[in-house]
Amino acid sequence: MPRIALTRRVFLLLTGAGVLGALPLARWLGHRREPLQVLQTGLRPSLRQCLDTLLPADALTPAATELDLDTELLAALARLPARYSRLCLQGLEWCEQRARERHDRDFARLGPAECDAILQQAADAPAASMPARFIRHLRDQAFELYYAHPEALTGMAGSGPPQPMGYPRYAEPPGEA
Repeated sequence: MPRIALTRRVFLLLTGAGVLGALPLARWLGHRREPLQVLQTGLRPSLRQCLDTLLPADALTPAATELDLDTELLAALARLPARYSRLCLQGLEWCEQRARERHDRDFARLGPAECDAILQQAADAPAASMPARFIRHLRDQAFELYYAHPEALTGMAGSGPPQPMGYPRYAEPPGEA
């Protein structure tokens, strides 16, 4: 293998190529954080309202925000590709727009029935549309994070995970299980 002499010209060419090669990476890393920063500040109340609409408190289990699910969701979004945080940002902006059009208020200030109607509209949208993708992704992430908390399992009839033995008395009514 021939040896290349490291002249000043070769050094400058290699340095310039390295800098130019790193620019797309630096740009990608910079854009990756931008949606999360916006989401953490301006739209966080809307995110909390969405989570509590999907996972409200009941007599046995806490609401999503009582378990600080919004913070966990933002941490999970930071680990995912940037397109997921952009989708979440666009979806929350869509919810805000619908809330202002219908009720002349911020989404975070709506009642449970009004929020539910807006999220139902997102779920009923065509499958490839942004609102439908947003609600599917948010629901999947929220449920995964929520049911990882022991407090969320207190209302379930089972005494633990179904594996490896399953629920031997699955065919019996819940009151007898």
